[in-house]
Amino acid sequence: MTNISADKYHTIEEQVSSSLSGTVMTEDSRQMTKGSVALFAEEADGTFRFIGKRDLNGGNGFQFWCLPGNYRIQATPDPTAFPDVAQGYWQSSLSLATATTLVVTDANMAGLTVNLAVVSADIVEGQGTVDGVFVKSEGMEGGRVYQGKSVPGVPIADAPVFLLDATSQKIIRQAVTDKSGTFLFSKLPPGQYQFLADYAGLPMHETAATIVISKAGGTIELTAVASQSSIKATTSTVTSIEDAVSEGVALFPNPFNDVLLVKMNNSWQGPVDLIVYDLLGRQIRQISFTKTQVQQTEQINLRDTKAGAYVVELRYNKLKKQYKLLKAQ
Repeated sequence: MTNISADKYHTIEEQVSSSLSGTVMTEDSRQMTKGSVALFAEEADGTFRFIGKRDLNGGNGFQFWCLPGNYRIQATPDPTAFPDVAQGYWQSSLSLATATTLVVTDANMAGLTVNLAVVSADIVEGQGTVDGVFVKSEGMEGGRVYQGKSVPGVPIADAPVFLLDATSQKIIRQAVTDKSGTFLFSKLPPGQYQFLADYAGLPMHETAATIVISKAGGTIELTAVASQSSIKATTSTVTSIEDAVSEGVALFPNPFNDVLLVKMNNSWQGPVDLIVYDLLGRQIRQISFTKTQVQQTEQINLRDTKAGAYVVELRYNKLKKQYKLLKAQ
């Protein structure tokens, strides 16, 4: 469901005079009988006021009572009952920012239908991955996260995010950000895609880049930042094993599963620290070992680390070296 933050929404009790009622369907004509429907009032200053929510449990009908005004209706399917259906708004929008406004007068409005999009089922799986993080800039004034270094920004949890086919605008993948603001779109076939997030009624920035997955696959790191006016997404590429090799040190395989190998072939003998950071720059793990010979290989157990992109830092001989690595699912 759309994140309802205190700095963007205002909730009040209403004296009611008009009725809004309707049903929720999927675009392939299924009744959405489990989930919820929410009503937002559109304010003159461009903000949205949360009016209320109706749970669907066995039926697909809803009803709200409200004053005359401008409103937007959101429906969110239960992810267990409808795993292939995306949340959406009246008139088939995926975000509050682009949803159609429903103008309510003194008369009751019945027979409304919210049609929800279905994630494409005919997509052949590939080797591409988009590993992302979604943050709100401090003061909603700007900010970013880059190569594991935390630049002002607060993780946005529970936000719906989508990957769309750049041409057809069909939903290829959908996810909800976790408490760290991270999300993952995996097994993507070659193609061109667009990223979309639904948060606080903010539109996507007009300069949003097209995400290109090549035939070779690979991983795209995506950072989405919500400012006062828009959501801006930037990308960078995690390439091959060469990213994790420098001056007699190699970290492999890349991507790795549960065990990461650290091969060192240099003259240093002494303590070595390996530190794993997430894309917000937060330390996930620290493992230490002692290098006692010129050529040495260590097995690093990262079984408890979830799938995604990481920055791994090696510290030895007063040096600090960082490598971009991906843990596979």
